[in-house]
Amino acid sequence: MATQRHERIAARRGQQIGDRYGHVMWEPPAEPDWDDVIDNVLPHLGLWTGLGTYERAVAFLQGFDFARGRRMHPLMQRWAEEHYGVTNIGWPSSLVYLATGRPTAAELWPERASELSVAEDQAARELLQQALDDIRSEL
Repeated sequence: MATQRHERIAARRGQQIGDRYGHVMWEPPAEPDWDDVIDNVLPHLGLWTGLGTYERAVAFLQGFDFARGRRMHPLMQRWAEEHYGVTNIGWPSSLVYLATGRPTAAELWPERASELSVAEDQAARELLQQALDDIRSEL
């Protein structure tokens, strides 16, 4: 059964959202935009990267941002500084620190980001989703 989010996305694009059995169907657009990535890719990141971890989400987003003209990076850095404080730490580490509350969490990126516990990784991905939703209108 289609969710309201899928219905909203499909309506915006004029797509059919379900088959005769009620399964949600989504056809990737010819040129994906940030809404496609935030709404469709990130919730199912493992389909694109093999694992749906925070580390892979950041790598995927940075690659997509690089290909699209690097608009996300300064916006995410500004968001992180508004919530974490001005620092020389990049936004990926700031989000890990904000999500986990560990004083050493800023040191986790990139060498040891994969050492996050399952709960910490989930919290970091949820905060990443929140940050992207907050900056979405500027992308």
